[in-house]
Amino acid sequence: MSLIFTSGAEVALVVRDEERMLAFYRDFLGLAVTDELEVGAIKVYWLDAGGTLIKMVCPAPPPEAAAKVDELLGCAGLRYLTMRIQNVEETIASAEAAGATIIRQTANESTTMALLADPDGNIIEITRRVA
Repeated sequence: MSLIFTSGAEVALVVRDEERMLAFYRDFLGLAVTDELEVGAIKVYWLDAGGTLIKMVCPAPPPEAAAKVDELLGCAGLRYLTMRIQNVEETIASAEAAGATIIRQTANESTTMALLADPDGNIIEITRRVA
């Protein structure tokens, strides 16, 4: 059996602070909100990340636990989101003012990348590869 997709896959992100996370993903990263839905005490936003949808789930009350940045490779499971972008250096330079924490950055002849933690502590890898 094979899956018969009706659309692309989505990555769900459960958030603690709706406004702060929208300010980061929508306003700072520039991801367009393509749809919104309210179901009871849960508000959901779909954000377009270059063709991949991030489904931002905002429950009320918000969850207490946040992601732990120091567990990037310390446990199995979905751990981080990679975004291939052109303006890595510009994004790094302004990330902290937008509420992100720069975890690591590196560059060599083929790749420039950085790992950022968003305001809730979720890890995002931004990268540019030279072919």
